[in-house]
Order: sequence, then structure tokens, then C-alpha cells
Amino acid sequence: MLKQSYSKMKKVLAILLTVLFIVSVTAVAANAHSGGHGGFGDGWG
Repeated sequence: MLKQSYSKMKKVLAILLTVLFIVSVTAVAANAHSGGHGGFGDGWG
């Protein structure tokens, strides 16, 4: 029972880490593409 729960938690954690990695890579690529000051940063501050 505990082993099954641990396995499920490990799978969820792997999925979350993968999503986080993809989001961060996408953000870096978008930031580099826009010259470092584009997209979301234009109208803020």
C-alpha cells in the first residue's frame, strides 16, 4: 500500500518537474527572442 502511494507520488513529482522545466525553458527562449525586455515586461514598472 505504502509502496504504491510512493510510486504514484514519484510519478506526479516527475510530471511537475517536467512541466516546470518546459515553462522555464520557454520563458528563457521568449526572453532571449524579444531582446530581454519584451512580452510581459513592457507595460509593467
